[in-house]
Amino acid sequence: MLLVHIAGHADIGAPSPFEDPDKIGPLRAEELQNCMTPHEAARRLFDLSFTRTPSHENTDAAHSPHSGSALRKELKAVSQLSAATGTDETTEVLVIGVEGGDTPTDGLARTLVHALRIASFDAADLAGTSEIIIHDACILPSLAVSRESIELLERRIGAHDGHVLLAVAGGATAVLAEAAGVAAATHQDEWSLVLVDRVEEGSGGQDLPLIPMSVDADPLRGWLMGLGLPTVLDDIYERSDRIDAEVRKAADAVRRVMGELDSEPSVEDFAQVLQADVARGDLAAAMTLRSWVVANYKHLRDKHQYRNGSQKLKDSNLKGELGKIIGKLKRKENDHPLEEPESWLAAQGDLNDLGKYATHNLKSPLRSLTSNNLQKRIEQAVGEPPEWLSVPSGDVCLLTAQGRVAHDTPLTSGADTSDRKRRKPVIASLLTSEPSDSVRQACAVHGPLTLSAFIACSSSSLSEGERVLKEVKRGGYPTSYSPWTLDEASSKVHNYGESVTQPGVSSETISSTMEELSRAAEHWLEERTAQPRAVAVTVLGEKAAAISLLHAAQAFGAKHGVPVFLLSMVNSKDAGSGESKESVQFHQLGLDRDVRQALLEATTYCLNRFDLLSASRLLSLGDPAMQVLSNEATTLADRLIEAVNTNDLDGASSTVLGAMNAVADLVDTVPSDAQARLITIVGELLRTPDERHRGPQFKAPVALACASPGFDQGSDYRKKLKQFESEPPESLLRLLIRVRNKIPINHGRNTLEVATELSLQNFSDGNRYTYPVLLRRAIAAVGSKHGARAGDWGHRFHSLRNQVEELGKTGYGEKP
Repeated sequence: MLLVHIAGHADIGAPSPFEDPDKIGPLRAEELQNCMTPHEAARRLFDLSFTRTPSHENTDAAHSPHSGSALRKELKAVSQLSAATGTDETTEVLVIGVEGGDTPTDGLARTLVHALRIASFDAADLAGTSEIIIHDACILPSLAVSRESIELLERRIGAHDGHVLLAVAGGATAVLAEAAGVAAATHQDEWSLVLVDRVEEGSGGQDLPLIPMSVDADPLRGWLMGLGLPTVLDDIYERSDRIDAEVRKAADAVRRVMGELDSEPSVEDFAQVLQADVARGDLAAAMTLRSWVVANYKHLRDKHQYRNGSQKLKDSNLKGELGKIIGKLKRKENDHPLEEPESWLAAQGDLNDLGKYATHNLKSPLRSLTSNNLQKRIEQAVGEPPEWLSVPSGDVCLLTAQGRVAHDTPLTSGADTSDRKRRKPVIASLLTSEPSDSVRQACAVHGPLTLSAFIACSSSSLSEGERVLKEVKRGGYPTSYSPWTLDEASSKVHNYGESVTQPGVSSETISSTMEELSRAAEHWLEERTAQPRAVAVTVLGEKAAAISLLHAAQAFGAKHGVPVFLLSMVNSKDAGSGESKESVQFHQLGLDRDVRQALLEATTYCLNRFDLLSASRLLSLGDPAMQVLSNEATTLADRLIEAVNTNDLDGASSTVLGAMNAVADLVDTVPSDAQARLITIVGELLRTPDERHRGPQFKAPVALACASPGFDQGSDYRKKLKQFESEPPESLLRLLIRVRNKIPINHGRNTLEVATELSLQNFSDGNRYTYPVLLRRAIAAVGSKHGARAGDWGHRFHSLRNQVEELGKTGYGEKP
């Protein structure tokens, strides 16, 4: 069990530095540091027995000398929790301090660690354990919530394998919220709170109020289903003998579309795969759109009663390019009316163009403004997506607690005391701040985002919360362009009852209040008309309220695969005017350490399909070692998109040949659906736009020029007098595009092996060569004739993939 304690001056029975004219705090800290014997250290640490006494006795019940220090009570809570669970595991203690600011506690944290190690026998006795480990102090860079602080806490808390007990005692609310967020993220089903500061003086042996904070939802299911990766989840469940009917049904739909099951895929199967691809927003997101159009036509055809059977298109008539099939039908329509199935197919030219555009240009909803239209059109044509799928939207929810009056809220980092009166509500600051890249990535849409706010207030702060919401609704903050719009109808002020920090409030009341508030916030999130794509939580208001909101956000996020962010305000001076400027920062919390291995497995699954943006998103959800790899996946994706959309294909030859090298190494080791994507992307990298779509800046390729589509239709080829190995590079590059056209999700229904054999059938030695050999020969021929060489794209891809695999051999927070 890991006890997490946030250092505060009350740990040594001292008042706040602002209310300490006698400098009792520094004097007592020195006394504690100078302890030489276990008895002396224990008296000071656990009984607050110091020689220096303040002018006015400390009335804080959590640190009263009559009832012992917070550390004493926390260690007793460890004993209480161990007894309740019947465990006698080693107890570990992590003390958190903060450097900088007006009230630094870094020195105090190190002093507490020093004294705990001296008094370790007494500490172990209080914790009811035979062994206790006192870790080095965890020192955060500042009171402001930051990525650096969260990553540091993830390494220190996330590395623990076992239950985490977080004490709600002294220390800043922002630090407590950070620690709670990390505990909830890394130990979703193994953490608790102990309400130390609610134990009344003279309580004696009374049990401490322990609040279980575990979340029951399976974050692995929420995220993998939300990302449209049911086959990954089904494989993981199957290995553990777990059966989930909904997951299996979704996974089998994917397998039928990819030809991995004997049964033919239905139009609903194609719809699910298409919706998942587009929702995930990866490269060539609409790759399966044209396949769905054909499948839906077959569905309409097979149940239609034809008046004239000659209009019916046979399956053999549907094997060519969809655009040509639609064009032929439209010409027929000019002569006589078509029957309903053919009339429907003739009207799908725009869908075919959308699918062709998305595939040929590797367009992604995360990168292209046209993708919003793609998302809407597909929903109009295909229908509502499955409930388990997380669909891109601009909806973001904010959970925040409101203090009694505005000047009670904590100052932002870098602010001075005079800033208190000038601060506008955090919601107003958010509405005028640009969303972070991570929030944009989570929403996967362009344009303004929509904010819905849940403001939790006690009875004594209710009027202030209502005032804040009215002030924000009146507006006046956005100028010519606002990156946000406020959903006034769904935003609400919630009264959670009496303040949980006023004197005399029982621990039972606090515990029930926290439970009810968390339940109310989660219910509010669930009842949104559009499921939010991100949930932000502030570190404002009463500690118990802030943590309750965080718990609700974590439960909802785990269930639906929605990222949770801690929101903080940062104050800085404008370089030009010197005026104080306040901005909003989002800090994404990672996922449960227990799902780390599955996240890495899902990342490899995506890398094997060049679903690089999805891989980046999965890596961003893991521990710091995973998060540092996220940007590399995004960079590799951007380079492919740039290469496929360039006007100078030869200028991008190093990326194209590097990606072809990577596919040659990978394609024989991955399943058929991954092969289909890889082969398609190779074909798109080599394809140049039709002449009517070429702009004035277009440069015809030389090194990557492809032969004409029918280059091998002459008599010498048909008589098989030509040998594959003697073909020039332009012929080999054309053959790669031909293979692409013969596989599922494009224009064919063949396996890679059959597609390659058919593409090389006019060569006397064609049946000797596999697709990877074709790739490598093409790369070598281009280099030999034109001097073009593969760049570092392939090496970087394999390095990323290898690093992900190596991380799978390490624990949470460890580096390979």
